[in-house]
Amino acid sequence: MKIRTKINLGYGLFFILILCVGAIGLWANLNILEQIELKNASFRQMVTVAQLSTELSYHAKNAEASLVQFLCLNDDMDRKSFFLHVKQLDMHLSALKNRELDPEGLEIVQRLSTEKDKLLEKGNQLLADYNDEVKRTGIYIPRNFKVQIQSFHDISSDIRNQGVSFTQYITKTLNRQAAITAISEIVSYITRAKGHLMLYLILGSEADRNKFFDRLVSLEEQIRIFEYYTSDPDIKQVAKELYKKKEGFALQGETLLTYYDQDIRDRGLFPFEDHRQAIREFWEAALNFSQDVIDIGKRHDALKQSSMVTLAKSAQFFKILIYVGLIVSLLLAFVLGNMISKKLSTPFMQLQNAFDKIAGGQLNITLNNAANDETRTLTDSFNAMAIELKNYAAQLEDRNQKLKMEIEARKQTQADLEKAFNELKILRGLLPICSHCKEIRDDKGVWNKLEAYIGQHSEAEFTHSICPKCLDRLYPETDDD
Repeated sequence: MKIRTKINLGYGLFFILILCVGAIGLWANLNILEQIELKNASFRQMVTVAQLSTELSYHAKNAEASLVQFLCLNDDMDRKSFFLHVKQLDMHLSALKNRELDPEGLEIVQRLSTEKDKLLEKGNQLLADYNDEVKRTGIYIPRNFKVQIQSFHDISSDIRNQGVSFTQYITKTLNRQAAITAISEIVSYITRAKGHLMLYLILGSEADRNKFFDRLVSLEEQIRIFEYYTSDPDIKQVAKELYKKKEGFALQGETLLTYYDQDIRDRGLFPFEDHRQAIREFWEAALNFSQDVIDIGKRHDALKQSSMVTLAKSAQFFKILIYVGLIVSLLLAFVLGNMISKKLSTPFMQLQNAFDKIAGGQLNITLNNAANDETRTLTDSFNAMAIELKNYAAQLEDRNQKLKMEIEARKQTQADLEKAFNELKILRGLLPICSHCKEIRDDKGVWNKLEAYIGQHSEAEFTHSICPKCLDRLYPETDDD
């Protein structure tokens, strides 16, 4: 496998790794976004139901306080207020029944509905007793109906307790949401403190008086809890103002207790008519205090929902950012991988081509590499090797030429020797020659003329001429010229 193929394969795996990491990040973001949206929907559901349950407790205790105040002050507005709060209880219970609740939640709602019916029944019974007593004696003395009023109070307290339980049940799905629960408890303690004070004024039970002060302590504790768990600075500032309102509410209650103690000491009874204004002011202070707390709770819940929406938008933006980042990362990985692959593989490919040329006999090769890395060292080593090969090839060629010249010289010498040897063999052999006619006998026994035999067995050629002796002997008449 070629180096570039290996490098590309490595970057391909890296590309796949980036894709997998991006896919995992995208999946995680989508899952987080889904959880945030689900949590946001659950939070909206929880806030709505928690507000309904808080207002259930508020209306139950105010229904009690309105009827008790009617029994004390004989103001028809209080009687109407009682039925108005009961109607609000009906509406809130119907709204809760239309919510998607699990069996535990439905069971609590059913108990609340049952207690509401008991509250209405007991309230109507108290009103009937009031009318009968007024007709019979002309005056209604609440203390004479202590048992009935206490029973009525217990029913409203049961509704309050069920409402608080419902708030705790609905908030447990989102880690209790202490701030929301604290709002419910603050409203509850306001109405309970008011109820216990009114019961004390009617029935004179020291337990109710002590509970009034106990509820004030618990009220302040819940305000601190709300202030601690709320994160918005404006809400924290508003929460601090609840301490002042609590002090004002407590002061009005203590004023009524002062009037009560003085009247009991001086007159032996507490005339409600004489203190109608103070009771009304205490009543209005409790209502305003409760309503302010409910409004603060709604504001807190709205901010909480807004932060959840902002968080969802942030997650949505982060999802888009992951998409963009993934695409950009893949493109960069592809481009950079291709560039790096070429940068790394090019020197090796040049070396491979250079080696192929050297193998083909081309020794005049020099590679250029400006990189300051290991490939530069490898290229320099190759160039040094190529120079050495070139020099060695030149030396070999020179030696080869010398060898060729030596071989040619040796061949010529050998030829000369062979020629000389052949000549020496013919001339030095013992030849049988006729002493008279001078013919020579060959190896086969044939007699050959001297000229013919020497011509066949040497490279000598004969030309005919006549020596002076033979000339004088054969042609004596020829002059010396």
